Amino acid sequence: MAREKTARDCGTRAVNRRSFLGAAGAGIVGVFGVSVLAAGVADATDYRTITVPAGETRTFSVGSGQTFENALIDMTAEGASARIDASGDDWTVRNVAFAGNHPGGHYLFTPAVSTGGTARVENLYMGDGQTARSGKGAIRVNGRDHYGTLNVHNVHVAHFIDNGLHGTDHGYSYRGRRGGVVNVHDSYFDSNNVSNVRVGSPDGRTCHVENCVVKGGDTRPCGVGCSAPGTTTSRGVWAWWGPVEVTDSDVGGSPAGVEQDGRAGNPEIISENTRWGYDADTSRVPAGVPMTAEAAVGGR
Repeated sequence: MAREKTARDCGTRAVNRRSFLGAAGAGIVGVFGVSVLAAGVADATDYRTITVPAGETRTFSVGSGQTFENALIDMTAEGASARIDASGDDWTVRNVAFAGNHPGGHYLFTPAVSTGGTARVENLYMGDGQTARSGKGAIRVNGRDHYGTLNVHNVHVAHFIDNGLHGTDHGYSYRGRRGGVVNVHDSYFDSNNVSNVRVGSPDGRTCHVENCVVKGGDTRPCGVGCSAPGTTTSRGVWAWWGPVEVTDSDVGGSPAGVEQDGRAGNPEIISENTRWGYDADTSRVPAGVPMTAEAAVGGR
């Protein structure tokens, strides 16, 4: 059986890569509790907890062809946090939970598909939020390196300060870069400051937001790095480039949860079977979205 490559831990303790791969191939959990098995054979209920000590940040790097999965990252200690950096193509992050409040200072997840290929994120829990008036946020796609297609399924992002899913930047195509696509499916966003879902491809390819719910009403104030510290602006879907197709979704907010930013290349939102603002049913949760950390790592 061919073994799938592992994600690399860049924390304060080192992993012996050879023994880590060997343990994964035998179905044994590695030293940091990340079960990485051959594609299609990982048991999502067989996860381990990675505990981050107080005041520390643990970083995991994921490259082309690698998978980071079945990990509950415990950030409940004071000042503890973590981050996943993913680049290249054909990588996967699935059945992963960040448990505990994020103290800020960096994004928890910085993905990019740095070729014309694809990558996938599924069953990701970021529902415990971030310290009010801190900096950075949940997910920020690395616009300088993102050329391909990132497909996101079943994520839960709630109460972050500097965007929930920051899926596009406003200026990188000016440097001759093509820009990439971010598609978001069957996901749930709750009261993320600045925006909940911010997507759009500078090269004119369509980004898709499908069967997603955006709930508002409990936004934590913006802090370090915000243009207006202390504000609480929770845009539902923010199109920086266009077109962005929003289908079968409920996008709440007051005022209506959509904003198109004309500074960033004539964005366009195409709405199909989607309810906006006060008409949205934000009480529903798309099937498959993990509402707890344990549900994410259990693949439920």
